[in-house]
Amino acid sequence: MSMSFLYHSPQERKAAELTYTLEYINERGQSIVFSPKTNIILSSTEGLTSTVIQPMITQGVNRVGGALQGQTVQPRNIMCRGTIMGNANAAKKMMLDIILPEVKAKLIYNDTWTIDVIPTTTPEISRHTITASFDFALRAPYPYWKKKAGVASGMAYMQPMFKFPWNLTKPWVFGIRVAPEFTNVYNAGNIPADFTAVFYARSATSNPSLVKATTLEMIKINKEMEAGDRITVNNGANSITAIMSHGSTTTDIFNAIDFDSTFFLLDPGDNILRFDAEGSRDALDVTIFHSVVSAGAYTI
Repeated sequence: MSMSFLYHSPQERKAAELTYTLEYINERGQSIVFSPKTNIILSSTEGLTSTVIQPMITQGVNRVGGALQGQTVQPRNIMCRGTIMGNANAAKKMMLDIILPEVKAKLIYNDTWTIDVIPTTTPEISRHTITASFDFALRAPYPYWKKKAGVASGMAYMQPMFKFPWNLTKPWVFGIRVAPEFTNVYNAGNIPADFTAVFYARSATSNPSLVKATTLEMIKINKEMEAGDRITVNNGANSITAIMSHGSTTTDIFNAIDFDSTFFLLDPGDNILRFDAEGSRDALDVTIFHSVVSAGAYTI
């Protein structure tokens, strides 16, 4: 698929074509930006928006058609082709120094969408020193794009009630702690999102948990917590971790995950969640961090 989108006028299309950016950052911190502004121009890209789904279909003897048994979403393949405008020597070296075999990287589209990739074909660059063409191919094991800016949802917070009317540098604010029985964590993406849950103990408690009200799926950590303890549970696309920290001390507590835990995802739209503890629920502050996930990158 070429890099083309729907616009209301030719002027909007031209403006978008002149302002797009695709930044490639490898795991060593080296980066290159493809954009008309850098004179390294992508003439076409394939795989920015399309997702490949592999259906699993069984067919019985003498049956018409088949039965869908399941579906798997394949890793994303991205093909980039373009032209280096003007003197190409410096850009050639930059591309060959940054887009390297076996070096993981991240793509950032329009400074909004990001995806982890690995090169499957390093740049093939024409021999021309002026206006050289190039192409290379990437593969994203996790096929969905995520917005760079994450979302934080506090499930317990301080509600201001009163403050002194004087204009002080640090005015005294009085409030009460609010911990609703249920909290709606809204996922603005079109794909179920993984998330990180952070349980912070304001005082002693034990065995914190997070429940999805609509399905009763649960994440529970069987662990005593003292004041100042923090448990961070990362329900990632490729890994699940549970870390307990206090100050600068951290401990892997993966073995404390309750056997009945189900590492659910945040559905697109509303997600009604409740946190609890077998000690004191009021002792816990809980924050949910998640990304907005999309099946394809698009201009905004």
